[in-house]
Amino acid sequence: FGNHRVQVFNREGESLLVLGEAGRGKNQFYQPWGVTVLDSGEVLVADTYNHRIHNLGILVQ
Repeated sequence: FGNHRVQVFNREGESLLVLGEAGRGKNQFYQPWGVTVLDSGEVLVADTYNHRIHNLGILVQ
């Protein structure tokens, strides 16, 4: 919480991927909050204070 990035973990809690940094530009987040995965496998992130939805594409197979 509060680090303005998205992290992906495996079932053991090990970090596999870290995406983004604090800010308002491309590939930056300002309080990312909600995450969902579509049936297509695309990952969407609600970037709260940037008032946008990031489509991160397909992160895992």
